[in-house]
Amino acid sequence: MDLNGKWRYREQYGYGMAEGELTLEQEDGKLFGRVIFTDKTEDGKVSMIQEFLEGEVEGRKVWLEAREFDVIHSDFKMEYELDSWFGVLVEPSVIKGVSIDGQGVEGYFLFEKIS
Repeated sequence: MDLNGKWRYREQYGYGMAEGELTLEQEDGKLFGRVIFTDKTEDGKVSMIQEFLEGEVEGRKVWLEAREFDVIHSDFKMEYELDSWFGVLVEPSVIKGVSIDGQGVEGYFLFEKIS
């Protein structure tokens, strides 16, 4: 399984929706990457976040955990908690799974390989 490349990222979580792009590099069972996304909360707040990731792949299971982040843009003062994702490769170019952030907010995500 080759997870190297760019992936479209979409996530529905407890307070809104995130959409963006994930770049992954795979070295054997280890994963490294970066996700940049626009976060839109139910109350209309919009921000752009970048998270740097590490993870693992075992069989069809994929774990990713953010190690650090940058707020690229936000019109409001925000506190941000790092995310973690656990998913399953359901097709060669599709990973689906669940996420949780440092505050315990859960979500459902989809990664679709674009290159």
